[in-house]
Amino acid sequence: MAIEKKKQLLGDVLIIDDDPAICEILEQYCINLGCYRNILIAHDGSIASTKLRNQKFALILVDMQLPRKSGLDIIRELDDKSLNQKNSI
Repeated sequence: MAIEKKKQLLGDVLIIDDDPAICEILEQYCINLGCYRNILIAHDGSIASTKLRNQKFALILVDMQLPRKSGLDIIRELDDKSLNQKNSI
């Protein structure tokens, strides 16, 4: 008899990319891993900044070239604001 191990849910994921196809691939990959509670998507830097202020994420996947705010700006914002959380970027 095989014993199934329950996967521990790590938290939520934020995918930040303006290309819907890339978002879909990354989302499917995270779903297949089966260890994240929710997967949210932001298609531009401003929306991503809002989501980051309002929620904690276990993993943040960031495209560097985004409309309105670059991925590097978002990473700097996370560092500058010291959101009192550990982020995997």
